[in-house]
Amino acid sequence: MYMQKADFISLARSHREQYTPSGNVANQLAQVDLLAIVGPTGAGKTTLMNKLNIPFVVSDVTRKQRPSEIGGQNYRFRTDYDQLAREIESGEFVQYVINDTGEFYGTHSSAYPQSGWCMMAIIAVAIEQFRRLGFRNVRNIYIVPPNFEEWMRRVQAVSADNIAGRLKEAATSLEIALQDPSYIFVVNDDIDRALTEIERIVAGEILDSGQMLFARETAASLLQYLK
Repeated sequence: MYMQKADFISLARSHREQYTPSGNVANQLAQVDLLAIVGPTGAGKTTLMNKLNIPFVVSDVTRKQRPSEIGGQNYRFRTDYDQLAREIESGEFVQYVINDTGEFYGTHSSAYPQSGWCMMAIIAVAIEQFRRLGFRNVRNIYIVPPNFEEWMRRVQAVSADNIAGRLKEAATSLEIALQDPSYIFVVNDDIDRALTEIERIVAGEILDSGQMLFARETAASLLQYLK
């Protein structure tokens, strides 16, 4: 009898606190630099990442595929729950989380390069876990929609299902990021400008202080709308 999704999620949740990747996976990560792209649904993370010339780490997920997404390119959409369970037990995943909507998001070791930069979209609750994994470098950027009205328009365009869960996850994400000084906020009101800012951050350049403050204040205003 094949494992059902609910049973897999329950198993994955019970293993998560004690989960560690295998020794071989840990050795691989020590040579990898990770650009973590964080932000709520509808911020435009995928659009920006598709335009950056950095290898993309494709996550394994159990959520449904959206019409605009391509399996194996945006995410690996998994329904083989027995195999997923075996991969967790053998330490093949670098990490994984169960998000606020009850879905599995994880990155398999085969999705990472052997060395150098790579990037991936990461939910804020998982950033601390990534920092403890032994990457050579972790740089986290928070993508912010320009205002609440535009954000809600984008959210509706991306997905009309479980809006309440997505907004709850967004509130958690914003609170975590605003309390963590290591985050660099980038407002995605103009794609070309946002891309330039991200490329400068990866290169180790320091953005204009006024620009950085404006982005952080925009994130704080979005959080206020959610409270």
